[in-house]
Amino acid sequence: MRTAWKISPGKRARFWNECKERSCIAIDWLNNSGLRKFKQRDAIKEALIVNGEGLGGGARSLWPFVHEIAKGDIIIANKGLNGVVGIGVVTSEYLPPEHPRNPNKDPMREGFCQTRLVNWRITERVAFDTPIFNQPTLQRLTSEKCGMIKKAYWNKFPDLRPVLDELFPVRLPDDEGDNDESGYHPEDQDLRRTVERQIKERRGQQNFRTALRDRFNDQCVITGCRIVDILEAAHICPYRGTKDNKPENGLLLRADIHTLFDLNLLGINHQTLKVELHPNISGSEYGDLNGQRLRIPKGMRVSAEALKERYGLFKDALGS
Repeated sequence: MRTAWKISPGKRARFWNECKERSCIAIDWLNNSGLRKFKQRDAIKEALIVNGEGLGGGARSLWPFVHEIAKGDIIIANKGLNGVVGIGVVTSEYLPPEHPRNPNKDPMREGFCQTRLVNWRITERVAFDTPIFNQPTLQRLTSEKCGMIKKAYWNKFPDLRPVLDELFPVRLPDDEGDNDESGYHPEDQDLRRTVERQIKERRGQQNFRTALRDRFNDQCVITGCRIVDILEAAHICPYRGTKDNKPENGLLLRADIHTLFDLNLLGINHQTLKVELHPNISGSEYGDLNGQRLRIPKGMRVSAEALKERYGLFKDALGS
């Protein structure tokens, strides 16, 4: 299956209609500069900081937008963390602000000038009951996420099934598409080892997790949970390479808390070191965690810069 990407057409998809009309998708950073001149992700990050556009977190979206997306890839335009407004196919290379084919090429334009052309195949909207996306503007989607999106459209818009099958050539499970009376068929192989491997991968690299277990005395820094089997190594600044496996960039979290942290449904104020919750979960069973201070052993250092950058992503999510 082709690579699928989630891209936000502005907060709450406010530029979606423009993208749809102009057959494109665009990103709103460094709008006065072509991005191919930056040969490393860190160079984009530095340019963002110099230009006064945050702490450089946008580099994690700009770099793949320029260098990793390919013609023929699938683009899924999202609205917030739990909505999809359109699905299309990439039809161009990266188009910098001054490129003659860039539909957003306008000297008076102030934003969304980094562009790729897209053939929008689906423009109907669907929404999910719970968040399915992470906060970064650009996110590579797993086959599991693609299956969830396909299923949602499959059920709500049956007429779109031929297009969906073309975009996502993956057969839905029997109970998610047309009824199949063949029933349940148990697997012949033992899947427990596969599950155990996936759990270990979710915890992060073993050395990183071991270091965090030592730093935080085998205890979730938010809940105080001491069940080691469900404690995971969480990166404060998202993992992009081995350099992000510094122990100062990590927290030991209970598995469900790690998921909330990854989805920016739970944030940590870098100044107070206290937990803050997204309104979507503030009234849930996690409500008691709001205001909880991190359980950091005396004398232990956690990267203040990493906490500040990650808190910025959480604050962005509040307005997404």
